[in-house]
Amino acid sequence: MQYLSLTNTAFALGQTFTRYLAPIVNSPKRIGLKKVFNTLHAELERRIKKVTLKSTPFVLHFEPTNLCNLRCPICYTGSGKNPIPKGYLSFANYKKVIDQLKDYLILVRLDGLGESFLNSDIFSMIEYATKNNIISAISTNFTTFKPDDFKKVIDAGLDYLIISLDGATKETYEKVRVGARFETVLSSIKEIVKLKKSLKSKTPFIESQFIIFEESIHELEQIKKLSEKLGVDRLLVKESREDNLQSMRTMLRDKLPKGKPCYWLWYVLNVAWTGELKACCTSGLVSPFSFGNIIENSILSEWNNKTMKNLRQLSIKRDKNIEESLEGCKCLGCYKIPV
Repeated sequence: MQYLSLTNTAFALGQTFTRYLAPIVNSPKRIGLKKVFNTLHAELERRIKKVTLKSTPFVLHFEPTNLCNLRCPICYTGSGKNPIPKGYLSFANYKKVIDQLKDYLILVRLDGLGESFLNSDIFSMIEYATKNNIISAISTNFTTFKPDDFKKVIDAGLDYLIISLDGATKETYEKVRVGARFETVLSSIKEIVKLKKSLKSKTPFIESQFIIFEESIHELEQIKKLSEKLGVDRLLVKESREDNLQSMRTMLRDKLPKGKPCYWLWYVLNVAWTGELKACCTSGLVSPFSFGNIIENSILSEWNNKTMKNLRQLSIKRDKNIEESLEGCKCLGCYKIPV
């Protein structure tokens, strides 16, 4: 079993690459030359600090739903603090987006501020990514699976399965993941590991994810032993969201004088189930601030709209006028000093 401990995973390019390298290498899907050239083009445009891009985003983070079956106090949805209307991404809207990006898209991550497997179209979404040779990833609480769902997820071709396991004991896990049963998630992990072996399938790459909270930090050594026993491919240890955000902001603040552009603005579409283009990661998904809508409008036009270009410019160099035009955007938490 592999072991990986990361901080700033959503924001530090090197750590993000480290995280996704193993699942990508493990996948039977192969990245074609057109996608490789587009990726290199995007990186070149980032390095030379272009704000109007000719390259296409090659990572799509698309939220299938913002509903969840749990009530985790550390989650915007579970704690009732998510102000965005509840709903599900339809397969038709998902397909519309994929069809515009499929020639360039390397990775689609199908999760957000809800439990992805509550969306009845989720297996069709994975299958459509597989059909178009796009690597797929999902983070899940893994508590909703029915007996035939384990084979469905393997047959659909999911490449990277991230399972929240934020406690090595029933008491700790159920304190963090309110409404879940520790025995259920362990049983589900054992079932998919066993089935994957019996089918001799390379995928999905199965990862148990342990987020460090005050309630769980004392179980770090225990979670290593438990993950080894369960037979997962890797244990990932991460900081909690608030620790992550603070260290990320410190990192960005230190780099701002050197003009280090945020790679999300050159590589990644982070999209709510409504089609609204949001700032990076989960805090962006709960913000009412939107950069555009890629279901209602062309992706490439939204990718180079005024707001996106202003954000890229701001990540290169601080500008008070741009900051004022983006009032309410979560990105200002990174680029304003003090943060």
